[in-house]
Amino acid sequence: MVATKVRRAIESIDPNKFTMYCQFHHGFPHGACGDSSMIIGKLLLDEFEIDCDYVTGNCTIEGHESKTHVWLEYEGYKIDITADQFRDLFRITEEIVVSTNHELYKYFEVKETRKISEHFPNELRAAYILIRDLIYN
Repeated sequence: MVATKVRRAIESIDPNKFTMYCQFHHGFPHGACGDSSMIIGKLLLDEFEIDCDYVTGNCTIEGHESKTHVWLEYEGYKIDITADQFRDLFRITEEIVVSTNHELYKYFEVKETRKISEHFPNELRAAYILIRDLIYN
C-alpha cells in the first residue's frame, strides 16, 4: 500500500535530509499532515493516475486550541498517514488511516478541497524525489 510505504520511507530518512521548508525537517508526524498528503497524492497521481482531493479542515474542542488537519480523499476513502498525531486528543490508535468511515474526520469541518493535480509546491520536489526513489528504486 502506497500510504504505508510513504510513511515508512519518511520515518527512515534523517530529518536533516529534508529542506527547512519541508514539514518533515521539523518533525513527523506532528505538523506534517500537509506535506505528507501532498507527497502521497503526487505518488498516486504519477504512478497510478489517481487524482486525489487534498482536503483541509479544522476543529475546535472545548478546552483545547483550534486544530487543523490535512488528508486525502478519493472515491469516498480518506487517506492519512499522520492520524496518530491526534492519539491523545481523539484517542486515535492507528498511524495510518485508509477508510471510508473513520471517526477522526467527524471532528473536522472541511475548509478547502482541491485536486492534487492543481498544485504541487516546488518546495516539496526534493522531498518527493527522495521518498519516491527510496520506495521505487
